Amino acid sequence: MNAHNREAEAGTDGTTVRHGPSLQRLAALLSNHIRRRIGERAFHFDGRLNDPGMGLVAPIDVALFRNQPFLLEKLRQPESGAAIALNSFALWRDSPGELELAGVAGFREVLLNLRCPTGIRGTPPHLDVLARGRRALVAVTARGFEYLGRHTSRVAPAYLELSPPSGLAPWLELLRDLAERRVSYRFLNAAMLGKLALALGRTFPEYHIHLLQLFLEPRDADAYEPFARHRAELDALRERVDGSRVRFAFDSFGTVWRQWAGRDQPSWLPQLVSQLEARYDIAVSTRPAFGLSVMPGQR
Repeated sequence: MNAHNREAEAGTDGTTVRHGPSLQRLAALLSNHIRRRIGERAFHFDGRLNDPGMGLVAPIDVALFRNQPFLLEKLRQPESGAAIALNSFALWRDSPGELELAGVAGFREVLLNLRCPTGIRGTPPHLDVLARGRRALVAVTARGFEYLGRHTSRVAPAYLELSPPSGLAPWLELLRDLAERRVSYRFLNAAMLGKLALALGRTFPEYHIHLLQLFLEPRDADAYEPFARHRAELDALRERVDGSRVRFAFDSFGTVWRQWAGRDQPSWLPQLVSQLEARYDIAVSTRPAFGLSVMPGQR
């Protein structure tokens, strides 16, 4: 199969999901929309921002990260999920009690960019945001348009030997099915989500835990099949692990920002929402592009 042919694989619903150059080009198109709003001259030839502070939106000041330069590095790719999460949640660190996520409120702290050990050797899975209250927490893993690209769902053999942790059997079963190739996902890194769920359950045994996947979509996502397939996989995963001690939820960044837009407190929130939407509220096109399937009845 040459580079111009499409590839295909089975989705979780048994249908065929086509991908390849069209999805790669779609992701590049959407990323470029975001980058043009910052200014093409702000980027180095390697595609990263020369000045990571340019990746921040107002009213966030770069001085906020004076002692955390590793966070600033996330901003050199401003279209990434890590950068979008940083822009969305950095200021909430000083106002955790006013944040609401996944139907949970009353947080005592908001943490950014942390690792959560699973108890299995290897690199621990990464969280973009952790909002923790007295008895409940919401762990956020963020995606820009990374879900349109390729990913691998590697599961170490050690996961096959684990005894099911209390209340986490559905997640462990997911990891075992992925390891044995009994199930696959085109748009989700289900292995990463499963590892996060096990890590959270192990690290916070006394908490009510919500694992929240936030992702970016263009405003015309309903017209394009890849975004519908992405949401269908998220739905299928949520149903699969329903009843687990680590509940799975998902939403678009745009939906979260629109919820914030109806508030006037904290005082910086209206400006933050305005600037987030100014950078990230983009559209694919007014007509089908790049050989992508358009949903029935949509133009």
